[in-house]
Amino acid sequence: MIGHADAYTSIEHSVTAWVQSRLDVHAVMVVGSRARTDRPADEFSDLDLVLFADEPNRLIDSDDWLAELGAVVMSFVEETAVGGWRERRAVFEPMLDVDFAVVPASLLNLDFSAPGPVTDVVRPVVNRGFRILYDDTERLATFRSLPVSPTIAWAMPDQPAFSNMVVDFWYHAMWTTKKLLRGEIVVARKSLDGNMKEKLLLVINWLAHLGKPDIDTWHGGRFFEAWSDQEIVKMFHATYGRATEAGILDDLSRAMDLFSMVAHDAARRLEYNYPKQAEARVREWVRHANPETAAQT
Repeated sequence: MIGHADAYTSIEHSVTAWVQSRLDVHAVMVVGSRARTDRPADEFSDLDLVLFADEPNRLIDSDDWLAELGAVVMSFVEETAVGGWRERRAVFEPMLDVDFAVVPASLLNLDFSAPGPVTDVVRPVVNRGFRILYDDTERLATFRSLPVSPTIAWAMPDQPAFSNMVVDFWYHAMWTTKKLLRGEIVVARKSLDGNMKEKLLLVINWLAHLGKPDIDTWHGGRFFEAWSDQEIVKMFHATYGRATEAGILDDLSRAMDLFSMVAHDAARRLEYNYPKQAEARVREWVRHANPETAAQT
């Protein structure tokens, strides 16, 4: 059986041959796990390709060209993780996941070593590692001069930003409870697992960097189980459960307790005031808004 590395190498060879026959694509680079050395690709990793094209929409809005690269299982379009562009995601046999982020060829004229709204977004991705598959004019040379700095720099919030985020969390704890008591189970679950846990994860990131400034916490929860405190990992995992009223109330309680613990710790280390009134009032309201809880008090 062909290994995943060899299978994806075959796709890379197909892409390299394909792009040389086109006049509208000027460069192709590999980013992500199949280009980096820290936490390299495994059998479940996809292949992330960036195509620099004259008319990106021609490749994004059509998928007929994918058949030239291999046997296509399925394909669809979504937004890129950074930059606000679009990418065509495709799966080739035998279930090889390949992301084609197609960006304007005009980006090749930028100096990515200089700050700017585009370069500041792209640089952290490239700094984790990249490989050039094709470059018809050698304009990707600017990437080779970039310093390798895989760890994303984290800036601590100031007091107003910290307080605002904490109050925002507790507001949504109240809001989620209201949706839940109204019977909007899906909305409540989405609010808890989306908005609230994004803020919870953000504070956990702050706390990790306060303990170890050079720690690499990646982005979007990537490798959370590896870089975070293992007790916090267990507590965070425990906030995911059933999509029922009782299940969400239980998970909400765990999420509030964990947020309170890590946010108070962050406030102490940053020497910030913690918005105690917001937490206390929301906790009191949530406790009495739930009939089962209120009956026990």
